[in-house]
Amino acid sequence: MRLCSEPAGALPGTGAHSFVSPVTWPGPSSIGIALGGGAARGAAHVGVLRELERRGISIDVVAGTSIGALVGAAYAAGRLDQLEALARSLTWGKLLRLADPALDGGLVRGQRLDAVLQGLFGELKFEDLPQRLVLVAAALPDGDPVMLTSGRLAEAVRASMSVPGLFQPVWHQGRCLVDGGLVELLPVRAAKACGAEVVIGVDISSPNDIWGRLTEWMKHIYVRVARRPPRWGQPGSRNGSAGQAIGHLSLWQVVGHSLDVAVRSRETVPGDDEAQPDILIRPAVQTMHGHEFLRWAEGVQVGRTAVEEAWPRLSRLLGDASHSGTFTSRASLLRI
Repeated sequence: MRLCSEPAGALPGTGAHSFVSPVTWPGPSSIGIALGGGAARGAAHVGVLRELERRGISIDVVAGTSIGALVGAAYAAGRLDQLEALARSLTWGKLLRLADPALDGGLVRGQRLDAVLQGLFGELKFEDLPQRLVLVAAALPDGDPVMLTSGRLAEAVRASMSVPGLFQPVWHQGRCLVDGGLVELLPVRAAKACGAEVVIGVDISSPNDIWGRLTEWMKHIYVRVARRPPRWGQPGSRNGSAGQAIGHLSLWQVVGHSLDVAVRSRETVPGDDEAQPDILIRPAVQTMHGHEFLRWAEGVQVGRTAVEEAWPRLSRLLGDASHSGTFTSRASLLRI
């Protein structure tokens, strides 16, 4: 039996991962895939998964952050076709109608997005899936990475992709959760913590993204002006205590906490191999901006091409691991 549980010594405020309601899955593990954040560029994740399916690769552990959480959950739940149909049907009008304005905690309330996720996943839970799925979110104000491994998929996906300042945070089991990309843009650690022995990382980040440049500019100004992280609301205060209603956490507090976390993350260089995938695939989506969901079909094809180009390295890696007994395939649970 494998238990996807909290690593020893993981304490609040240390930056170590914590788990929400650990889940036990039967059987050995083998190949994991870590799907990173990148908004509309997440279309490439679909292409990667489709091409791996075509080549007969079975994925046992799926880890996702932000848009990677959405695609990863849809894949694990067997809803990838439905997600693709939804994405390909998007228009600017439909995207704008998803924005239900708010001022408390975020510019967008997110209830319309909740409805879309509910339509996609229904009442499906992690426990219903034949694969290990772990989605990464960030907890405010401390910035602890949180691995979501149980409960309703729709709620977990919503938490992992709640961009700070844009969407209201998700309060889950007494914690204020926002986009996991704030602390782990490529969730390799999460995949390994849940038993993956060989991890394929799919990085769709882009230094050219207009929203990424804006975020970097904000962090630069924040460091120059603030000099040190301010007290945006401490635990035990009306605005900082976990478990309060969303209306008690202001937009500026969410942004402030998130900038604190982002600055700390930028200044911290991982000192171990747990954050490194065994093979890294970088689809050529650098020309796509985060809001360009209307380029979904193009992104899917780019993802397929990335697997084709990486196939010599990928097949050699998986072949070597198989021959050495590093992992055991679970062909009976083949889903791609």
